Amino acid sequence: MLVSGIAMPSGSDKLYTGSKDKNVMVWDCQSGQVGVINLGGEVGCMLSEGPWVFAGVPNVVKAWNTQTSMDLSLNGPVGQVYALVVGNDLLFAGTQDGTILAWRFNAVENRFDTAATLKGHTLAVVTLVVGANSML
Repeated sequence: MLVSGIAMPSGSDKLYTGSKDKNVMVWDCQSGQVGVINLGGEVGCMLSEGPWVFAGVPNVVKAWNTQTSMDLSLNGPVGQVYALVVGNDLLFAGTQDGTILAWRFNAVENRFDTAATLKGHTLAVVTLVVGANSML
């Protein structure tokens, strides 16, 4: 099994690993127990930010809050999601069709709202880096 993402949320004793077998494994660092979350698609990347864990799979970014158990699907990607990064209060995703998507968390509605869709690349976006004031 090829591991394509790893995340450990802040303040958590759980380690999350995603792979091409369409599963996210949840490893309890205290007990050694392992849980499995089937996402129904290959995990292209993972990211943790605060209590949130994000997994990029074909045509969607899965998000769950490890403190509240909130489970969300962020729609918009076309094809595999290869890159995720957080910066400037935005979650960015690089996709197979060359699009970069951005979402902002709406705390009032408990959801992620689309903030931007950036098109122009003709091949997949596989890496993203966010600097202090810009995305590179």
